[in-house]
Parts: sequence; C-alpha cells; structure tokens
Amino acid sequence: TGKSRRTPRFTSCVESPRLGAPATRWSRARGRLSRSWTWRRSDTADVVFETDNLLLAGQFALIIESKSGKSSPPGRRGAEDSLQRHIDELILDPSRQANNLIEAIKSGKVTNIKNSNGQMIEIDFSETNYYIPISITIENLGLLTDPRNIVKAGMNKELQAQDINLCMTMTDLECVF
Repeated sequence: TGKSRRTPRFTSCVESPRLGAPATRWSRARGRLSRSWTWRRSDTADVVFETDNLLLAGQFALIIESKSGKSSPPGRRGAEDSLQRHIDELILDPSRQANNLIEAIKSGKVTNIKNSNGQMIEIDFSETNYYIPISITIENLGLLTDPRNIVKAGMNKELQAQDINLCMTMTDLECVF
C-alpha cells in the first residue's frame, strides 16, 4: 500500500531571492510569504513605501527588511561618522520601515499594495495581532545590533530601544528557520 503524502498548509508561497530557502521552508510549514511589495498609507497617498518580506502565520506577522550593506574598516575601528552611517543604514532605517508598516497595519491605513511586478495584491491583516520586525544583514554586526548599546552610545537618533528591530545575519535566520 502506498503512503499518502500530507500537503503542508499554506495559502501562498513565493521563493524569496533575499531570504531564500529559510523563508520558503518557514512559509511552506507555517504561513504565507509575500516579498518585495510596495504600499501606500491612506493618509499620505503620494508616498510609496516598500517592504522586503512579510511572513503571515495566524496572528503573527514577521516583517523582514533585508540590507546588503557592510560595515567599512573605519566603522569597525570605531570611526564615529562611519559607525553612525552603518547603524543608520543597516539597523535604524530598516527599523523605521518596519515600524511604519506596523503602525499603518494597526490603524488600517495600508492601501494600494502591489507586488514586484506592479500588480495589485490583497493581503488580509485582520487576524494579525503580533508583529515581529527583523532586520537581516549579510555581515555579523555583533554588539552593534543591541538596541541598548545603540541608545547608550547616543546613536539612536529619534528611536527608543524598543523601536529598534531584532537584527540578525542570513546565517542566523537559517538557524532559526
């Protein structure tokens, strides 16, 4: 007798070139993956926002912003201007992007969602109650990614520690998923 194969429960799955296999494995097993999409806020319709990856599973939304930049040798040595630029580009900017989407979802202001081909898509956020923003980097930034250290060094600009995303490398993400 042949064994029947159970199909994983998921609504849609798109292979993500930025996240690759980890996100696809997670998506097939647990939820839906949307990648590289743009959206507008109903209160600022002239501004287009971009989100790299969104994984929806039940009440949870993982908002993943991928950054390909690396820290420079002066930044790694502690040169203040270089270090601030790296923190801004690799940690704070993706945190702002994800927090903006979270606020827009919570207030029901997400409109005109389009995929990377420019086609309108519909994403149902009605069951979403928990948000996990994650910044993915190519390079391990070590202790720089700790929000408390960023705030303590005064490099957080207007963000508070609780508004700074969890930051991990692609390798870390593969271990998690």
